[in-house]
Amino acid sequence: ATQSEGFKLGESKLGEGKLTSEEPSAEAIRQTIRDHLAQKTPFTIHDPVAGTTRTLTLLGVHDRVGKTGQYYYSCTDMKDATSGETLDLDFDVDAAGGQPKVVDVRIHKVNGQARYTYDDKDNRILMGD
Repeated sequence: ATQSEGFKLGESKLGEGKLTSEEPSAEAIRQTIRDHLAQKTPFTIHDPVAGTTRTLTLLGVHDRVGKTGQYYYSCTDMKDATSGETLDLDFDVDAAGGQPKVVDVRIHKVNGQARYTYDDKDNRILMGD
């Protein structure tokens, strides 16, 4: 996903037997996405534009992690098992309560063509046809 400057995440640390309430690490957000995908193998997502359900395999999770509103986000590169197309999916992660979890997944790009972008306030803007 292309956005303005990324949000710097702190590291979660153990201190004197207690977990501090600092932000989760970027790697913790990426691992939450990997774990989510591993629990949903094969991973499927409905594609409202193509009017089909896609079965996808993970190619990789992007390094960049950011935050919009209350959710962290990162992206993945996925391959469609049927069409062979490469998809960029955006994953929103809620880290409230200490246990990060994926709360939303969207198709951002298909073969590099964006379906939406973001403005300078991280609001999602649909792309025209």
